[in-house]
Amino acid sequence: MNGYKSLMLVLMCLVFSSLCIGASLDYADLSLTELTTLAGLGDAAAQCKLGLAYYQGKGVAIDPQQALNWFSLASDQGNAIAIYHLGIIYDQGKGVSIDYAKAAAYYEIAANMGLAQAQFQIGLMYAKGQGVTQNDELAYYWSLLACSIANTTQFEEYAKFRDLALGKLNPEQKSKIQEDVKAWKPKPVPKKTPNSIEKQQKTQEQIDAEIRSLI
Repeated sequence: MNGYKSLMLVLMCLVFSSLCIGASLDYADLSLTELTTLAGLGDAAAQCKLGLAYYQGKGVAIDPQQALNWFSLASDQGNAIAIYHLGIIYDQGKGVSIDYAKAAAYYEIAANMGLAQAQFQIGLMYAKGQGVTQNDELAYYWSLLACSIANTTQFEEYAKFRDLALGKLNPEQKSKIQEDVKAWKPKPVPKKTPNSIEKQQKTQEQIDAEIRSLI
């Protein structure tokens, strides 16, 4: 009991400090118990981190359903990384049936929020016509945007795909897309994610239409 009280006191201090002085918690330093407690209290970053732990098997056994649960909770609060990983789950069929349309929807929402990894992935899906209608212009658009904000590690891979996509366009298309990328700004977090829409138990057609309206 004393250990439990100590743990709760530490967590309360961490949350209070973060809220009062605007400091971000270093979630990497938290134990699994601390992370789970914060996630249970509704901390979106902790929920996402816990989802990653279950998805990758870091500190716990790999559990796709737990990963899906925590990513879904974080995505409902607009956590872009969680939304992106839900895309991966449906893209790869980890613990769920493969659903490329749903994966593309998650990727595109996270891409519009400014996540380079998601921009790269949705660009690939437009290039292949996987889960979306094939579109070389959108493939180039998203790959070019991903390159513009990618870190050094990501850039080489993204640039190869960007150049392949560029090779399928004419000069006018290239120029227009480059101007669009220069004018791009992140979109606000959507009020609904594919996960929250699902909970309304709508038909797939209704889900797809509502997801696209958010993008």
